[in-house]
Amino acid sequence: MQLAHQPILIVGMARSGTTLAQHILGLQPGVHVEVEPHMLWKTGNFRYLADENNPVRRRACDRISKRLTDGLHGRTLVEKSPANSLRPELVHAVFPQALVIYMERDPVACIASNLMRSETCDSLRPSIIFRKYLRGAGSEDLAGAMGKRTLSQQLGTRDLVQFAGYTFRFLWLRQVCRTLPFGPKIEGFSELVRTRGLLNYHVEVFRRSQKHRHQFEELYGNQLKLFRLSDLHVSQESVRELLRFSGLDASAATAKRAMQTFSSERISASGHVSRRDEISEALNEIGLGEESSA
Repeated sequence: MQLAHQPILIVGMARSGTTLAQHILGLQPGVHVEVEPHMLWKTGNFRYLADENNPVRRRACDRISKRLTDGLHGRTLVEKSPANSLRPELVHAVFPQALVIYMERDPVACIASNLMRSETCDSLRPSIIFRKYLRGAGSEDLAGAMGKRTLSQQLGTRDLVQFAGYTFRFLWLRQVCRTLPFGPKIEGFSELVRTRGLLNYHVEVFRRSQKHRHQFEELYGNQLKLFRLSDLHVSQESVRELLRFSGLDASAATAKRAMQTFSSERISASGHVSRRDEISEALNEIGLGEESSA
């Protein structure tokens, strides 16, 4: 299917700023927002719990692409899925022509944010699942980052049986084993949480995300651009560059209007990091200390 505009895919670790990037783009006219259609991206792969395990199957790729692009009517697709940061080959197979916005955040702050969400058992929390899969995903206080694709609009009939087993296994890990972490799941996640703890698990997620980021860069070349959350928070020029790269109106007035919608509470909270020294030490132990301070 020939699209009027290149799709824009926003990827990055969970809690890295993907929501803010989507909010900025979603405020612009002529775009269609898709927020974390996780079960759609799992098409044909529900036998695997980890997001890293995604064999590329043409039929599944075609279904994902068709579902996300049907009904655009000339609008630009803006899709964000942090879980896609772990599956560059699948993403490229679905949308080889896409522009990729790769979000980065101070690693210590990003890991700390994920760790906090794991410690409060936010993964598969019923209230979050209800809102995300029955009402639509996104952040209600960020108007440009709300999606409307429900679970029934993501699942295919071929996947129903395996989806039931997938869901049961996740519930077992959350309620019985207590080894279900927040965020995208790397291969062997449950055993890593059990044997190494949540902090070291999230440090390992960061390490693997860096490996996959390099794969994204190799696959997409100049169709990919890195953006930092801290820059978008304060720099009008960074917001303009995000809009410019996406092929949208990048005027100073447009960037200013977008920044006026930012939540000062969110920006302030993003700078508060608990267990900084502990996380920094864990990053140093695997040779990523310099990246954590960059």
